Amino acid sequence: MTTNSIYEGCNKEQRELLDIAIKEDNLGNINKAKELYLHILEINDEVPYVHAMLGGLEFDNENYNVALIYFEKAILLKPNSPGAIELRGECKEYLCRYKEAVQDYNLAIELKPDFAKAYFRKGMIFHYEGNKCKKKEYYHIAYECIKKAKFYNKSEYINYYNYFKRKIKYLQKIGLY
Repeated sequence: MTTNSIYEGCNKEQRELLDIAIKEDNLGNINKAKELYLHILEINDEVPYVHAMLGGLEFDNENYNVALIYFEKAILLKPNSPGAIELRGECKEYLCRYKEAVQDYNLAIELKPDFAKAYFRKGMIFHYEGNKCKKKEYYHIAYECIKKAKFYNKSEYINYYNYFKRKIKYLQKIGLY
């Protein structure tokens, strides 16, 4: 079994339950999936993928503090997981812990240099802070992050990039960039 396996930390019973949980999750039976994920952790609390999945479910329900706990545990069990680190950053962002969120996005990017979503989320924080503080350097960081997000995933981030490009031209015109 590789270290990237979703079954990392699972015994045979947990693997079977995880397969069922994933199917239920994919079918939209979120409550059943959550019940199965929790049962897996009752058997053995050392399954990073299950903690990440529960974190995702809690995040989707806007329970950011609870989601953060699950992502923390997933990262504790599997420290070099850029996806879990990025999602932990999103939780912190939604909890207005922007500096910590940026640290997580930076770590996710360090682990996966082509992580477009981490660049995008980081850029959005600096965009927000730039609007709030009217600091030219924040706009510059935001623009550079969005540009990298577009570079690594053009289809998803091209519209944001075009918006930022227009915004930078406007800010240059009024002297804020």
